[in-house]
Amino acid sequence: LLLLLQLRPLVVVVVLSSDWLFPHNYLEGSTMLTAIFTFVVGTGIGAFNADKLKPCLSDTFHISKQKAAPLAKSMSLKVQEGVAAASSAAKEKMNSMKKKS
Repeated sequence: LLLLLQLRPLVVVVVLSSDWLFPHNYLEGSTMLTAIFTFVVGTGIGAFNADKLKPCLSDTFHISKQKAAPLAKSMSLKVQEGVAAASSAAKEKMNSMKKKS
């Protein structure tokens, strides 16, 4: 069941699940069909509003790139420290195992 509400600046698509109409499990394939249909409708709406959405998505991408770069660098340094500590501990364990045998 699909409801399409059209407001002046906005188109809202509401997809209701068919579980309340058909409680049996023999309609599981309809869920995939609903998902594909919803994807197609959402893609159409996105294409229709592309000129309005593109600047917003572009700004979001640039801001996230600015904020993520320092975080990625600090995480890289922490991972390198952890790898160094783990490798030294592994070498100690290997040496102790060699001495026991």
